[in-house]
Formats: sequence, C-alpha cells, structure tokens
Amino acid sequence: MPTPEPQDAIRRVTVTVEQRAYVVHIGAGCFQHLGSIVTRACGGSPRACVMVRDLGVPEERASEIGRSLEREGMRVVECVVRAGEEAKTLANAEGLLRGFAQARQDRDDVVVALGGGVVGDLAGFAASVYRRGVRVIQCPTTLLAMVDASVGGKTGVNLDLGQGTILKNMIGTFHQPAAVVADVRALASLDDREFRAGLGECLKHAMIGADAGDAGLGAWMNNAMEQIAQRDESTLVELVARNVALKARIVEADPYETSAAGGRALLNLGHTFGHAIETLGGVGVIGCGPGILHGEAVALGLIAATATAASMGRVPPAMIDAVRERVRAAGLADRATGLGSDQDLIDRMGHDKKVRGGVLRVVLPGDEGRAGVVAGPTHEALAAGWAAIRA
Repeated sequence: MPTPEPQDAIRRVTVTVEQRAYVVHIGAGCFQHLGSIVTRACGGSPRACVMVRDLGVPEERASEIGRSLEREGMRVVECVVRAGEEAKTLANAEGLLRGFAQARQDRDDVVVALGGGVVGDLAGFAASVYRRGVRVIQCPTTLLAMVDASVGGKTGVNLDLGQGTILKNMIGTFHQPAAVVADVRALASLDDREFRAGLGECLKHAMIGADAGDAGLGAWMNNAMEQIAQRDESTLVELVARNVALKARIVEADPYETSAAGGRALLNLGHTFGHAIETLGGVGVIGCGPGILHGEAVALGLIAATATAASMGRVPPAMIDAVRERVRAAGLADRATGLGSDQDLIDRMGHDKKVRGGVLRVVLPGDEGRAGVVAGPTHEALAAGWAAIRA
C-alpha cells in the first residue's frame, strides 16, 4: 500500500501498476534535482528530452529545469503550449508530435511535461502515441495537477463535435509516467484563483477518504486551511503527499477503471456534473466573472452530487450544507451563473465516459468519506443537484 515516505527534504509515494512502479517526488525545491531524478527513473541518462512547457510557467523556472537536465548530458528541446482547456485538441497533439519528430526523439528518449493539468494531459497523450509510446516525466506546476492530473496515467484531448458540443477527454490513453516531480515552490507564482481551484480536487479526495485509506484527510484539511491558503511550504508538501497517496491506492487497485464496485470511478465524484458545466459557453462563478476552471467546476459538482444523493435518500439533507461550507471555506464558489436548462445539462451528462449501455452512471456520496456508482438516477434527482448550484 503506497504511503508518503519522508527522505531527505523530499517525500516520495510509489505507485505500482501491473508490476511496474514509479515514484512521485514531492518537496520544496526538487525541480533543481530533476536531471538526476530523470536519469534514475529511466535507468540511465536519455540522449534527448523534449520539454513541453506551459506558457504560464516562468522562463526562469524552465531554464533552471533545462540546466538540470543538461547537467545529466541530455539535449533539451522546448515546445511551448498555451494553457487552457481549449488547448486540449487533436491539432495541438499533432503539433507536439511534429515537434518530437523534428527533435529526432527516439524510444529511448523522454518527454517532460511542465505545467498544469492541460499540459500534462496533452503531452502525456502525445508521448503515449509517438512511436507507440515514449517515456514521460510529469512535472506539475499547479495544485490541481499535483494532487490529481499528474498521477494515474490518464492522458487525453477533447473531441469537438461542432456546433458548440465538446466532449471532454473523449480521446485518450492510459500511459503511466516514468516519474512525477511536484515542487511546491512552483505554487508561489500561481494566481489565487488557480491555486484555490486545485482545492476542489482535494475536497473530492476528502469525500472518498474512508474508501481510500485516509478517513482523516477532510478533518486535517479543515484544520490546516489557513496554512494552506498562506501557501506554507511544509503544509503544502503534506497536502500533496496525502492526496497523491490516496489516489495511488485507488489507481493500484483499479488502474483501468473496470471495477464493478466503483474502484477508480470513485475519483470521478463531482466530475459528471463538473464536466457538463465546463462544456457550457457563458458559464461563470460568483465573484470571478465569466469562465470556469476545472477545479471550480468539480467543487460545484460535489455540491450537486450531494444534493442528488440527498434527493434519493442516500445521505441526509444536512450534508448538502456541510459540503457547501467546505467548498466556501476553501475559497471556492458554491453557485454558478449561466447554467441553462436542466434538460440541456442532463443531456450533456449523457456524453460522460461512465455511460454504459446508454445508461448514465454517476458517482454519488454515501456515508461520510464514502461514495458509490449509481446507475440511472432519475431526472428529478439530477435536477435537484443542478438546483443546488444555480445562482
């Protein structure tokens, strides 16, 4: 069972999928050691590295990482990607593949994904299909990517059906990284809204903590929220390490999301609602103007999922207010504008990847710290969820 292990100034969580293990390195300042981490993860120094960098990552940080890789004898080529959900397209994946080919990457070389979840998904997908798979090192620079997107091997891009219909992550692969390096000092330059959005995934993990071996995560987060908001480095290391270890336990038990008992699907708590929100044009959250970030949509989805569960008698109605208060305490909005009609939203939920045999399956909370997959919730139950987050 994976547990975060203190060693030197870095915490390490080992993730084992089908007898292959990789290490998630979590610490303050660990990017300066990236070159040696890559060499160990690859069993020797690769000849070349393509660094796929989020345009929002400061050039000084990218340069520091480049020097660390070059000290290990790697030739470094940089590809820059503009962050944002709209960047997760097949066209941008093809652009990266051209960059890999122009850099003459071969199967012994490595891709480094430096940025948030979008860059990690995009670079990971490109690495998974280039020459039928090359190694990728995930270097997340947002809280959301550190605690969720960089771990577990899911990669992908969105599918645009035209006429405003976007299917999130509909094209993708499972491609486990060779290593993950999460340097919490990268969070110092993150704007407040982006930082808070990452807490949406942490709240989700807390709501399934009892199912995933860390029933105390929610209480610890409540007590540590002031230090988290102040971006205290030691507290952030603990936050990331506990969230990564929790996700690792779930991924190890059900790496390809095939468990009939829930398994990896539990990590989608709040996401069926959240993904539907993200596909809307003109949606916004109170106090932040138009547009919505993934973590903000997930936090709203947690409230909506809880309200749906309450309408079905799975949880007491008081749990809706309890989840809403946790979302607010994390500095996240609990209501959204521009949601549109219930029917349109429920239709959008029908495109979710958890649909089986034409039946919508939604992850809903149960007892404290637990959740389950519910097939075929009624229109009325889903509408109660949407009503709970309408501004």
